[in-house]
Amino acid sequence: RLICLPYAGGWPGIFRPWAQRLPADVDLLAVRLPGRESRLLERPYTEWSHLTNDLAEALRPVLDVPSVLFGHSFGAMVGYEVARVLNRQGAPNLKALVVSGCRCPLMRPERRAPYDAPSDALWAWLREIDGTPAEVLENPQLRALTEPTLRADLKLADAWGGAPDRVDLPIVSFGGATDGIVPRHQIEGWRNFTARTYRHVEFAGGHFFIQTLEAEVVAEDRK
Repeated sequence: RLICLPYAGGWPGIFRPWAQRLPADVDLLAVRLPGRESRLLERPYTEWSHLTNDLAEALRPVLDVPSVLFGHSFGAMVGYEVARVLNRQGAPNLKALVVSGCRCPLMRPERRAPYDAPSDALWAWLREIDGTPAEVLENPQLRALTEPTLRADLKLADAWGGAPDRVDLPIVSFGGATDGIVPRHQIEGWRNFTARTYRHVEFAGGHFFIQTLEAEVVAEDRK
């Protein structure tokens, strides 16, 4: 089972096309946190401890088969924190953690996300980094609906970090060669956060290479 966690403000639907690229014996599960899709009107998480403990409890029933956690950007932060909780509680079917487009916890962001900026500045930044669907950028109603969740996620991401805490799982890190938000030197520190093996894979793309290079990313996940 491949369990996927989207980037800040991202909806689980971004992973839906991946199902067609995965082998028939791999089950794709995308996590839907509050404030997204059918949970759009629910309040997003604002505390890391609440988010990770609730998600670990929700995931435990689906860890009945060998499973891998995959998260991109903010989703990778969530994946790591949930893996820490599941490691402590015991989750033998959790086999690996893939952290994609995400700085390691010892690094501070080189480009701070403007989660506390006025709306116009926030959406201009999102347009600049080219990670938000055009249907959201061009629709004031959708922007208004998604903005509280986006701000909450970005604020959590800004506050995230800490001393090394190794998870008892292999870690694979993904990075984009032209990522202007998370450069490679901020990613490779992940080798210090695993008690098992570490591997880095670089893709020829920017921060949202998981969308522009979908086939290549899914092929690596299959490994």
